[in-house]
Amino acid sequence: MRSHQNRFRLLLIYGLLIAPWVGYGAWYTLQGNSNSPLHWVSEEHPARAAYNQFCELFGQREVVVISWQGCTIDDQRLDRLAEVLQTDARFCDAQGQPYIETVVSGRQQVRSMTGPLPLPEQLLRPDVPIRVTPLSQTDAIKRLQSKLVGSDGKTTCLVIALSPAGLAAKSRLVPLIKSATSHFCAVQREDLHLAGPVIDGYAVDQASQQALNQLAGPSALVILLLSWWGLRSLRAAMLVFGVAIAGQALTLSLVHYAGDQMNALLIVLPPLIQVLAVAGGIHLTNYYFDASETMPSDEALRHAVGRAWLPCVLSAVTTAIGLVSLTVSRLDPIRQFGGYAAVGVLATACMILTLIPAALVWWPLARRPATAASRRLDRLWNRLAYMASKHYLATTTVSLLLLVGCGAFLTELKTSVRIETLFAADSRILADYAWLENHVGELAPLEVVVSFNANCPLTLSERLDLLWKLQQAADTDQDVSATLSAVNFMPHVSFVGSLPGAVQRQLLDSVLASTLTALQDANYLQSKEDVQHWRLTVSASALADLDYGVLLNRLRQNLELVLQQAAPESAAGIALRITGVMPLVHHIQNQLLDDLYLSFLGAVGIVTVVMTLTEGGMLAGLVVMVPNLAPILIVFGLLAFAGMTLDIGSVMTASIALGIAVDDTLHFTTTFRRELAAGLSRSAAVLATYRHCGLAMIQTSVFCGLGMSVFGFSDFVPTQRFSLLLSALLIAALGADLILLPALLCGPCGRLFESAEGTASTPIQTPKFRQAKNSPVVLNPRESYKRCSP
Repeated sequence: MRSHQNRFRLLLIYGLLIAPWVGYGAWYTLQGNSNSPLHWVSEEHPARAAYNQFCELFGQREVVVISWQGCTIDDQRLDRLAEVLQTDARFCDAQGQPYIETVVSGRQQVRSMTGPLPLPEQLLRPDVPIRVTPLSQTDAIKRLQSKLVGSDGKTTCLVIALSPAGLAAKSRLVPLIKSATSHFCAVQREDLHLAGPVIDGYAVDQASQQALNQLAGPSALVILLLSWWGLRSLRAAMLVFGVAIAGQALTLSLVHYAGDQMNALLIVLPPLIQVLAVAGGIHLTNYYFDASETMPSDEALRHAVGRAWLPCVLSAVTTAIGLVSLTVSRLDPIRQFGGYAAVGVLATACMILTLIPAALVWWPLARRPATAASRRLDRLWNRLAYMASKHYLATTTVSLLLLVGCGAFLTELKTSVRIETLFAADSRILADYAWLENHVGELAPLEVVVSFNANCPLTLSERLDLLWKLQQAADTDQDVSATLSAVNFMPHVSFVGSLPGAVQRQLLDSVLASTLTALQDANYLQSKEDVQHWRLTVSASALADLDYGVLLNRLRQNLELVLQQAAPESAAGIALRITGVMPLVHHIQNQLLDDLYLSFLGAVGIVTVVMTLTEGGMLAGLVVMVPNLAPILIVFGLLAFAGMTLDIGSVMTASIALGIAVDDTLHFTTTFRRELAAGLSRSAAVLATYRHCGLAMIQTSVFCGLGMSVFGFSDFVPTQRFSLLLSALLIAALGADLILLPALLCGPCGRLFESAEGTASTPIQTPKFRQAKNSPVVLNPRESYKRCSP
């Protein structure tokens, strides 16, 4: 034992030496939080690449839309605010790079559309039979309604496009924008309404960080108090909790030293590591307490580690497999979460099997006294064992029917990353979106880019006419609220007298040529490498219950039909592309569903292989997988049946839950095999297994489930749903391991776990349940299995 003491002493010394670096890395990780839902897919993703090309072409990146009651096109203060936002040094980084690229308001656009026209002198001569006049203010407002001007013809907004530097500094920039608006426009900050992709990311930053700051402490306290109550030893609870804290710190430090930042999903990484660490620690500590009833402390520790190391290692490996399966995702936050969590789980398992024994070598724990609750629990084990041995067929049949019934609904699962699925219905950001859509215009944009290459024979006027037809086709869609293109910015044009069509087109082309610069300034026309790109913006509601996929497909078909009918001979020189925020959100939603199935199937396949190797047979491994898949099929099937959508947090829980469910299963089957090897029948081995690890299974699942459920109070819906769904899966997995698994082991499938030399050859004998009142039902007559606590 002395050699072990020296090794444990070195482990503690090494742990203390690296503690400062681990602590610094964890602290630094918690200081930053950067999210942008539009950036959840990598730049190589086709939808993201198309959106980036659009942004590079038209110079319009992610924006902030801001307005308030009294923000009208007549308010001159908007001009001053726009100037400050683009020129003030506060809106630049340390190198002088501006945070804001452009600021556009309805007031500015109306003034531009009603101002003097930059026409060449030859078009201004009285003898030229064409008249070009600026729009009246009424006409300009009408053309901008539901885009930059509200339906009342007065209310407007500012659209602030951020530069890459501004996007990186949005946590500091958004409050600055609010402060400047409040100061220069004399409006209270709480009366401002903000929306747009930048605000989405900023709100996710704030909500996820707030969830961690406010709920991590209470969650940890709940787990600590429950562990103290369950283990009946403050020192044991503090020991397990301390190892969990060390595992959390190490995992968080990996994020920093790998060069990444905290994001909305990594927020739930610390509580997840804590849950897994506490689960393993409780199992090991219960084994130690169990052995210490009949052995000295040093032998009890050796016995506990000998019993715990295999199921702990296997459960850590299977949990890591479930987490690693998330790295196949094409969404960056999910991929990062899976990678860091997998490494953290394996590192935490090593800590459990080294730091806890090291501490127990130097500070052994006192034996726990038996309690009335322990005796009541023993009666529960007898009843469960009786049900498993007597009614294994009915239990198995009902369970399998429930699995098949719930699993049938899995094809109905839906995913979403829309703004209303990220925040509570009464959140401020959703209220701001609703106000802006009601008073200005709807906020889910779709960008149509019509490109004409150098070989396209269409003149400028013909190109504008085609764009107008495409815009008319989009306007007729029932889910489209507004459209905006170069057509909206064109002045009034009229001809004097009766002119041939060719002359009219020639004169109109001259007018259009003189307006190209203005259209480029408005970011609705760009030329690059002899290709002319015309932009058509289509707006739909960000809050309405719309299927973006259906809308996108319908628009694409309608616009391509118009293109083929209007310019059949020139179609080869014309390209039509659809991109923007709406298509990107749609592709992210589809990617979420693909990731759910792909990661889960990958995890199931690998975990099944591990379980067949662990159980020493293909059929035995498949039998053990049934109770592991049961909670996932039941819970997700019920979600699909209820019509609930899965968000980016919910999608991850299936693979994670599979790995966690295997933990209790491995502890149960490992103990079951040992009892069989000791000569017990399967019925008696099930009862002995209940008594050895049943309490620890209940403690780990219930305590960790309750601890995770604290995050259900988060205002950030993905964190809320992740915690509640994972808690439900933990409880469902406990039920499967305590009811379905013993029934399978007592039935014909249980013969797969017997060995010829170690198992009693007698057939299953169903014990009699009716005994004296308050006396425990004992399936095995041996006195050593009458003890109450595990």
